Amino acid sequence: MNFVRMYKDILKVLKIKNPERTDFITPSSFTEVAMKTVSYTFFTNTLNLNEDEIGLFLVFCENDSKSNTLLKPESQFELIDFLINKNKEFKRIITFETEK
Repeated sequence: MNFVRMYKDILKVLKIKNPERTDFITPSSFTEVAMKTVSYTFFTNTLNLNEDEIGLFLVFCENDSKSNTLLKPESQFELIDFLINKNKEFKRIITFETEK
C-alpha cells in the first residue's frame, strides 16, 4: 500500500471539508491525549490498525472539529466512542484507495 498517497488523499478530503483551514495539525495535540488515554493495543486489536496506520489515523481524527472537545480527562468514554466511529470512516477511505 502507498501510505504517502493515502496521507495526501486524506489531507485533500480534509481540505475539501474545511477550505478555510490551512494547518491540519493542532498544537494542543489530540494525538498525545489519545495515546495517553487509550492503550496501544486498542489501536492494533480493537480498531485493527497496522502500526504504520496509527499515526495517520490520529491525524485524521485530530482534524475533526469534535476532537477538540474530547481533550479533557472526563471525556474518556466519548473519546473511545469517537475513535471507534472515526475508524469506520478512516477504513472506508483507505479501502477506497487500495481498490484503485
